[in-house]
Amino acid sequence: MVVTFDEGVIALDSTVDGVDFAALRGKVVNHDHTVTGSVDEVEEDLQAQAVGGGGRNFYTASDSGGTTNLKTEGAHSNSPSKRKHDHTSGTFATDDTLGSTALTPSGVVVEINGVDGNIECRTLDGYAPEVEYDWYRNHYHDMTGTTGSTNLPARQVYGDSGNAYFRMCPVGGGAAFWDTAWIGSGSHSHTVGTCRFRALGAAAGCAGPENGVVSVDGDGGTIALGGNVNDIGIAEFKTAYDAHDHLGSTSSAHKTGGAGGGASAMRDSGGTVREFDDGLGNFSQGEIQAVGGNHEHTCQSLTSSAPL
Repeated sequence: MVVTFDEGVIALDSTVDGVDFAALRGKVVNHDHTVTGSVDEVEEDLQAQAVGGGGRNFYTASDSGGTTNLKTEGAHSNSPSKRKHDHTSGTFATDDTLGSTALTPSGVVVEINGVDGNIECRTLDGYAPEVEYDWYRNHYHDMTGTTGSTNLPARQVYGDSGNAYFRMCPVGGGAAFWDTAWIGSGSHSHTVGTCRFRALGAAAGCAGPENGVVSVDGDGGTIALGGNVNDIGIAEFKTAYDAHDHLGSTSSAHKTGGAGGGASAMRDSGGTVREFDDGLGNFSQGEIQAVGGNHEHTCQSLTSSAPL
């Protein structure tokens, strides 16, 4: 086992303060996390879609016989409230470890300070501790995968005036009747868009205590010190890495890749798709555009585990 010092470079066969620094650096630049939590809740925005010749009108009434408060009007779902939903993290996973540092190794000598127990060098096992820590403290992860599926339940459709009954008939024609109108349920999930675990934002430094003791074991190839290497506590760096996690980005969004719960055909109270009177005796299938067809969720409620 050998510890060597050459032109500011420390090379050792074993550890500094019990840490294999080269191995730690390898984990820092290439690690992932388990994704937990859910994407943030979205409130849908529903509106009537084309009925009969491109119009947006429905013939409505406030009673089941079609005799009270008759109106030709637009329609919407779930008045006065709207559906809200989110998604679990599903198969989301972290992508490559991303980050950068403007720091570069400096110095051409190894200096061991017996007063405070610190070591100054250019590199330790091929890497400058301050450079690697700076990269670590600002690193982030992009995500891949698909959210868990969420079912949007059936919701009643109302006229803009609050009328609950619509004039409808079987698809393809038949006797008209009055009934409540509904949009069906639908399940959907999302593929990842630009979800990201934000930069870690750890403290600028990671120094440990300084007690003035430096021990170099040439036989075991180890260094034990009461201070730091280039002002970085190697053991403290390892402890911080082992425990770190991330929060989802507040600025990135994750976008729809599915359709369920989107544009939903209007149905009668029994769940059968019907055609609807546009107020002029023209019957056509109606739709309500639900949020599931084209929407996005922010990722800020996602969190990660400690690194794998």
